[in-house]
Amino acid sequence: MRNDLFDERNEEHLNIFQRIKSGLDFVSEPIIIQDMDFRILNVNRAFTEMFGKKPDEILGRRFYDIVFGEGNSCQSYPNLLGIEGDKPIEKEIFVPRLNKDMLF
Repeated sequence: MRNDLFDERNEEHLNIFQRIKSGLDFVSEPIIIQDMDFRILNVNRAFTEMFGKKPDEILGRRFYDIVFGEGNSCQSYPNLLGIEGDKPIEKEIFVPRLNKDMLF
């Protein structure tokens, strides 16, 4: 009985996650989900289109390697700076690969 309940909850969580994931593709702004090591766990269609890559070329790689290029310094990546008070740090950074400023 306990395993059945556990399986049902896992299946329910998986269904919710899949609905959220599919909904992200309808958002016109680039969205990424990354872990604490900045490895990309998920991206939406806008992100893949912005960088001209397929999801399998992005998933599992570090965010700053995709945005700034392999081997480039990530010192200015705001998420490395942490949070200020109770809000994440936001910073506008020039991204040479896109030839424009982006807010992170």
